[in-house]
Amino acid sequence: MGLLSVVGVLLGTITTGYLLEHPSLAEHPYSQLIRNTEIGVVVVLSAAVVATAYSLVQSQYSTTELWAIFGWSVAGILSSVGVAGAVYAHQVLRDGALADRVFLFEELALVGLVAGIGFGITRQRAARADTEEDTPEVDAYALTAALGENSEALNRRLAVVERLAETTTNELPLVTLAMQLSAEDVEMFSDDEQTVTRTLEEEVLPELVDANLAQIHDDTETVECVGSLSLAGSISGS
Repeated sequence: MGLLSVVGVLLGTITTGYLLEHPSLAEHPYSQLIRNTEIGVVVVLSAAVVATAYSLVQSQYSTTELWAIFGWSVAGILSSVGVAGAVYAHQVLRDGALADRVFLFEELALVGLVAGIGFGITRQRAARADTEEDTPEVDAYALTAALGENSEALNRRLAVVERLAETTTNELPLVTLAMQLSAEDVEMFSDDEQTVTRTLEEEVLPELVDANLAQIHDDTETVECVGSLSLAGSISGS
């Protein structure tokens, strides 16, 4: 998301600078107004990219979902640049009047970036809605039922869920989760990170996954708290 912000600011700065330094090529009474409007649109789009990227970081999207949105953003830029290149090549081959290259490339790239981010967010929202419909509703009682009468196991799994629920994405790398749990001043987990990692993999996470309370992403080596949206509040208050 930081990279998207940098790209948005860079495209906006380059385009705005060019538009300020080069007057409109068209001789028209409203040409200056059109150019000022164009500058305003570029500034707004660039600011929108930065604001959206920041809001995504603060949102509940997982790392996998954020990477998917990033991918659609890049696809939007490439598609727009491809269209601009095709139009410019056509004009060159036809020996016609060449359009402003800044409009064709920089501005269209910025528009493509915004469109890609919007499309990516829409896709992830739709995918999340489908997932929530297919995911059985669970609450804090589901966790207790999955643990039986083993209070030590209960406390360990509660600690894991609480750690995940404290993050903005409900997700942490397994290594980071083990490091945080080993640093806690409690006897619930060992103070050795490798031992904690082994405990999580063999004893804690399998039960949480079976209870539909956690999901392990092998591709990113992260653990995500899933299930009911009210789960985090239920666990923290239990």
